[in-house]
Amino acid sequence: MNGASALVAALRPTMSARGFGWQERHEWFRRRAGGVQHILQLVSVDHPPVVDIEPQLMVRHDLVERIFHRTSGYPPQNQPDTPTVGGDLHELVAGAPKRFVLGVDGDVHAAAQWLTDALPRLEEYWARFSALAEIDRDLNDDPRRPPPNRPLPWLRCSTGLTVARLVQRSDYDQLEAEYRRQLAIDNNGFYLGPFNALAADLRRHTPAQLREL
Repeated sequence: MNGASALVAALRPTMSARGFGWQERHEWFRRRAGGVQHILQLVSVDHPPVVDIEPQLMVRHDLVERIFHRTSGYPPQNQPDTPTVGGDLHELVAGAPKRFVLGVDGDVHAAAQWLTDALPRLEEYWARFSALAEIDRDLNDDPRRPPPNRPLPWLRCSTGLTVARLVQRSDYDQLEAEYRRQLAIDNNGFYLGPFNALAADLRRHTPAQLREL
């Protein structure tokens, strides 16, 4: 058993007790709670004789992703697994390591212990961002601030606008204009077309209609 497999085996009982299942293909523990999914991803990078584990923390809102993928152009097989918010664990949880380097049994034990001890803080993150209003505040209260929860501009702007529409944010028009401005200069406007398609789709439907699409 290599270091990554040993770490998963060490974490599985605790994560299973909290409702998480391990999905090898994605290297993540995932828990479904209605239309929301909580994810702890353990990205493994082999550097023989050690393996690096780079933890990611994510929340997926099926409603937000369903709306996003009406115009995203993502292949259908990839659409069920996109997160709504998330990123590197060390960016989202104070004191978290950037990676765990696993070479011997003691390294696996230490990594498993750290993650187990940190679970109450991870649960706080999952609980907080299970609410669309919290995602709206995090992404949209300061639209010029790059948030660790959505560092890529295209995804931040698209997710931010979708959530703003769903919660009926009062400054929606200004927010849309700001995100369009940002994407017009990001990557020479590469993502402006998909963003405009999403923005048009959002305006064609009321928030109630979007929830039923």
